[in-house]
Amino acid sequence: TSLRELTALGIRNAEKLAIPSVRND
Repeated sequence: TSLRELTALGIRNAEKLAIPSVRND
């Protein structure tokens, strides 16, 4: 795995966690 892949997954995970939290709020 490359740093780009890890960062891409991290961003996607962050978005998945952030979007629902915003909607719930």
